[in-house]
Amino acid sequence: MKAILGFLRAMFDFLRTMMTFPKPWVVWIMLLMMVNMVIPLFYLGTLEGKVVLGGFVLGALFQGGIFSANGFVRLLGIGHLPWEVSGTPMSRLRPDTKMGRSDQRPACEQLSREG
Repeated sequence: MKAILGFLRAMFDFLRTMMTFPKPWVVWIMLLMMVNMVIPLFYLGTLEGKVVLGGFVLGALFQGGIFSANGFVRLLGIGHLPWEVSGTPMSRLRPDTKMGRSDQRPACEQLSREG
């Protein structure tokens, strides 16, 4: 129970600190958090929805722990690691998507040939 209360305290401290930022940053960060938290709930029946929601929760746990120990520091970027780790394996699991098709040229190659 203490761990949960500690995490909630860190989350509210983080939000309070974030509210001191310039307003456009606050709006942008809140929008990203809402999208990454709410949209996957509509897709929980799919692998992608579970991976995105799991990445959000895992990143929030990382960032909550770092913030409670060190405050607002650049180390909070570690919270983006679950997104980097999950992107490639997810595209390999779903070969029917554009990301997973092996016959598709990389976007940079397409741009260099077209432009």
